[in-house]
Amino acid sequence: MSLFGSQRDYKLFANINKELLSDVMEQEVLYYKISLSDTFANIYGESLEKNYLPPVKLNCRIDTQQGQTVDDDFGSDYIKMVDYYFLTDQLVETNVVPEVGDIIMWHENYYEVDTVIENQFFVGKDNNYQLESRNDKFGASISLLCKTHMTRADKVGIVQVR
Repeated sequence: MSLFGSQRDYKLFANINKELLSDVMEQEVLYYKISLSDTFANIYGESLEKNYLPPVKLNCRIDTQQGQTVDDDFGSDYIKMVDYYFLTDQLVETNVVPEVGDIIMWHENYYEVDTVIENQFFVGKDNNYQLESRNDKFGASISLLCKTHMTRADKVGIVQVR
């Protein structure tokens, strides 16, 4: 049986992290979820025009990488990768489940989610995966990482639904 990492310990840790993100760092983004019911796909499962639900404002930690300009036969293009770290508890509170294809707006630029990674656990324990039932009260998922790339605003075509 585990000695450290109980739900009580996690709640203290989570409250400190939430306060740090919302009151000290104050990095806010708008998160757009794809509205699957309003987006129509062709026979290949592709859609030329996507519709999004109204945005949700979220606090996060942002890790931006140096952008670069690429020249090709069609002209110049700017490529930039950005990583967004969201607290799992805040995502649960706002009922947001990050998925590939969602859009994050930050500094009036749009970033499309390429990968969602959940591998940061409190005291290294995942309470959803325990071999013994007595250990399911220990550990928790702390955050999710969304790896994104910058996309053009005209390609996104954010259309408000409802």
